Amino acid sequence: GVALLSQLTPLHLIHSSRTRGVLRNLASRLKHLRKAADAEASRAARTRAQEEAVARAAVMEAERRAAEEAARRDAEEVARRKAVEDTRKQAEEEAVARREAEEAERRVAKEAERRAAEEGARRRTDEDAARRMADEVMARAAADEAAEGPDVRAAKLPHDSIGSRIRAALGRIGEWFREPPGPTPPLTPRTDAVAPSPSIFPDSNFEAARRYIDALSSTATPEEIGAYFVTTASQEEFPHRFLRTSLTRGLPEIIEARARTLTVFKSQRYDLTGATGGGSQVAMEVRFQGTVGSTGDGFVEGEDLEARLAIFLKFAEGRILRQRSYACFEPWSTQAERRVILDERLALAGQFVPAAPKGLGAAAPQGSNFDRARSYLDALNARADAETISSFFAPDAVQEELPNRLTPAGAWRDLEAIKRARIRGLKTTSFEQYELMGATGGGSQVALELHWTATAAGGGADPEPGRRLEARVAMFLTFRDGLIVRQRNYNCV
Repeated sequence: GVALLSQLTPLHLIHSSRTRGVLRNLASRLKHLRKAADAEASRAARTRAQEEAVARAAVMEAERRAAEEAARRDAEEVARRKAVEDTRKQAEEEAVARREAEEAERRVAKEAERRAAEEGARRRTDEDAARRMADEVMARAAADEAAEGPDVRAAKLPHDSIGSRIRAALGRIGEWFREPPGPTPPLTPRTDAVAPSPSIFPDSNFEAARRYIDALSSTATPEEIGAYFVTTASQEEFPHRFLRTSLTRGLPEIIEARARTLTVFKSQRYDLTGATGGGSQVAMEVRFQGTVGSTGDGFVEGEDLEARLAIFLKFAEGRILRQRSYACFEPWSTQAERRVILDERLALAGQFVPAAPKGLGAAAPQGSNFDRARSYLDALNARADAETISSFFAPDAVQEELPNRLTPAGAWRDLEAIKRARIRGLKTTSFEQYELMGATGGGSQVALELHWTATAAGGGADPEPGRRLEARVAMFLTFRDGLIVRQRNYNCV
């Protein structure tokens, strides 16, 4: 081909054309190789990006699990501290009961010693009198014998000797001493003393309340539950998941309600988690768990229900005169719902990092815990800002709001969350008032019963402006150095 073309075209032009063809082929090949290299680099970049995304996801999952584990440990630590506190309180109550029992035993022992001393003194007096009488008998016998002549003494000796008379007298005295003592006469009651009223609870009101909770967990009959109340007792139950409006019962209705409860629930359990009080009042915090046995009145057979209860009891002569119950049912009915909501709470609680406690130089607020609780309510009623409200709390304070109509899943707040909730509350209400209905407590705890009213400003849980909101609230406050370290709210809206 080159030879033929060389006849028409110079040879160097032919070689130049063929060289250009080779170079074009090489350039095309290089271009293809570059595209292949770019595609490989792109694939490698995508692979690296995917690997990095997987690594980031693994790190985030590890961090989430670590946060959950930390939240779980914090919750366990809170529960452990609470259990320790409950155990300490129970030990204190048992110590008080033991001291009272020991004091009663000492009084009984002293009374027995007094009676024994009186009995010993009486016996010694009797023995002395017997000895004097024996000495007199022997003296008279000796005098009679000395007055009689020898002949008379000899004639009377077989029948009436001095020795026989003395032996007879001493025998009678010995028989007298050997006689068992008669029964001790009972103590004469004081005519000015007031006889105690009959009661099925010989112990304290706290022990009576504990027995009442244990009876509710058992299969006690309605009549046995009714025995814990006086005949004029009243029981008030505030709105909750299965009760739209407040309900007040007398003793017959209390017995009837117990019978209905035994029919609805195939199992139920009341666990006492805390108690405080003074005088005739006892305020308790109780955890309820029950399994529904029959469908009806809002209940579905097979449901597992759980609630936190605040129960305020007033006693008269060892029996319940008045009961007020604040029930906050958890929103779940199945195990799946329970896991979801508990996971949300744990995740939320895991975001809270308690602040460091105040230094030792900070001055503690003045006044009793009841005074501080009253001042806290006054600040709420005065619509104080978030900073003012936070001044009533310790830096490591926790506020727990049990599930209710406005907060269905409940809430767990640290100090910063308490401030945010106060800011949100001031925005969503144009008016609110906390009316104190009752208070009791002891030691570091104060339990309050409140009537809360508010007017919605729009937004929040009730967006309709002007709507009137109302609730009965049980509030348990735990103080340390005059500051609130824990607050639990049972809101019945």
